[in-house]
Parts: sequence; structure tokens; C-alpha cells
Amino acid sequence: MKNSYLLITVLLLLPIMGWAALSTSFIPTSVEVNAMSTISFDPNEPLSQPQLTTLKIESDLPAPKIDLKVVVYWSNNKLVEANFESKDANWGNIMGNKRFVNMSNRHLISNEGHPDFLSKGGDISVEDVINANPTLKNAVLSGYFPDGNLELRIWVRPWQAGSWTEPGNSTAIFTIKIRNAGAINLLSPGVAAGQTPPQISERPVSFQWNSVSTGFNKTGIVIREYPANNPPSYSNLENTGNLFYQNDDVSSGFADFLAFNPGNYYAWQIRTNLYNEFNFNSTNTQGNNLNLKSNWFVFRFVNESQNNSQDAADMQAQLNMLNNTILRNLISEGYTPVGTVIYEGRTYTGQDALDLLSALAGKELKIELRD
Repeated sequence: MKNSYLLITVLLLLPIMGWAALSTSFIPTSVEVNAMSTISFDPNEPLSQPQLTTLKIESDLPAPKIDLKVVVYWSNNKLVEANFESKDANWGNIMGNKRFVNMSNRHLISNEGHPDFLSKGGDISVEDVINANPTLKNAVLSGYFPDGNLELRIWVRPWQAGSWTEPGNSTAIFTIKIRNAGAINLLSPGVAAGQTPPQISERPVSFQWNSVSTGFNKTGIVIREYPANNPPSYSNLENTGNLFYQNDDVSSGFADFLAFNPGNYYAWQIRTNLYNEFNFNSTNTQGNNLNLKSNWFVFRFVNESQNNSQDAADMQAQLNMLNNTILRNLISEGYTPVGTVIYEGRTYTGQDALDLLSALAGKELKIELRD
């Protein structure tokens, strides 16, 4: 009787020991994007898909024939499911005392599948995924993926060996984290390029902006410098002046004691990564392209001791910003403004005079010299 009991116990343990030898893993386990296009994941053209991850299934030898279940979830809501089985126990390749097979998303989201596996029902296509969730479908039809997590959950077990959740069956999860970046809105210092640059004297200068915090996007700042007699204009801002400062990892409120030169003009811009399915962020791959850019803000740095009222040099700078050839030639010949503007019999000085000149930007001007 004792021998019979021992035999039954051994027979019961053998499958469990076999199941424990199965393992699954994704590399990487997750990627992060700001935008994703469904067109990129055509199951009819799997080789054109970006390769986001690789699933590795591994077993000790001798390996069993196996079942594979793939389920897609959107923010923990099940969308679609597909089931596969290996053609036989000779799936994949052998290395040492292990049998293993590697599958990328090109095998899992594909009408062709993997050559060592047969479909047992269902398939995975992006069209099926978005159609399974009305909210997701409406967003994608509007041209974007909403914020959320798209998951591939994998179960592997010996062929037809009980439920998927029994001890020894292996599970792996791959996550696509989608966080829309949105626009970058500059706040201070300065005003949008094309307007009259305000004077800034604070030290250190604090740069403030609004942008969406995704948790994985890096933000960079670029500052350009222009001499006092040649301020930046909207049309030539990036082609003139000099690169003054650049930092590819800053946050709003950035303030450092930079060596601003009193009297000079400065333009600054914020840039951040824009990740998609072809340029994604993960533990294995980190894109460095800061390819989402704000507009430019401009300001003039002055000493605290300087009078904040505008002088004739400021007016000359404003005249230069009108991009009028005759005015530029006159200034280069030595003519200098006196700091006043006479309009309809009224004399304007200071900021009022500069505002009047600023209103002429982009307009056709007739220039006359009078005694």
C-alpha cells in the first residue's frame, strides 16, 4: 500500500515539475510614447511594424508541446484574445539544456504568426483592439491615442495541461505607456518674438513655462544672444546671433546665474522629446531628439542700476526690427534716432514711441529724409 501511495505521489508531481520549468519574459517590459499610429501595426505587413519588444519562451529539456494565450488590455480592460499552440514539442531552438523561442510584436500582431505555432482561435489586430472599446475607438478616429496603458499579457502552459492560472504556468506582460505631450507655453521672461523685447534685470533670471508632465519626457532650453545694435527679428531669429546657453535636461523654474551681458538681447525656446512607436523611450532605448519645440520669447537684459525707460538705442533696435532696407542703410550711415515719434501732431517717447513703431511691423513703409 505504501509503495502504491508513493507511485501516485510521484506521478502527480511530475507534471508540476515540468510546468515549473517554463518561463516567459519580455525585453523590454515596457515602452513609453507620446503618440502612436494604428497604421504602423498592419497585421498584413508585419515586417513593416516597428519592433517594440521581444517575448522569450524558455523550457528545460525535454520540453513539452505548449499552449500560448495572448490577451490585449487597455487600462486594465480586456479587449481581444488569441490562442496558439506549438506544432509539436520541437518549437524554437536549443541552447545548452534549454529550449527557447523568441517572438516580437511582429509575430503576435500578424496574420502570419510564428512558423512554429498554429492559431487555435482569435487573432490580434489593432483594428480589433480599438473596435473593442468605444472610448478608445472614438479617440483613435479623432487622430490620437488617449492617455493610458496598452498591455500584451501572455500565458504559456504545457499543451492542454489544465487551467492557465495553475502553479507552474508562466505569465509575462508588455506595456505601452501612452502620454500625450501637448503644447509648450512660455510664460516669462520676455514676450513672443516679433514684439518689443521688455527689459529684464533680475539675477538670476527665472525661466517659466507650462507643459504636460508625462513622467518620462526630458525638457531642454536653448538661449541665443544678440548685440545691442542688432536685436532679433521674427524672420531671422535662428540665423543670427550666437548660441549663448543650452541644457537638454531642465524643468520649469530653471534659474541659474548665467553671464548675461547688459544691453544685449536674448531669445529662448523650450524643447522636449516627442516619442512615437518608431522613436520610443524604454529602459533599453532612450531617444535624445528634442523635436517638439515652443515658440521663441525675447527680452533685453539690463543692469539693475540702468534706467528702465527706453532710450534712443532701444528705438534704433526697434527700427532695425522693421526689416526696412532704407532704414537699415540710414542707421549704418550714422543716422541715429533722437528717441521721439511724432504722429498726427502728437509727440511720443519711451514705451509709447516703441509701441507705435512696433505696430508698423510687416507693413509697407515709405521713408523720406527731411531737414
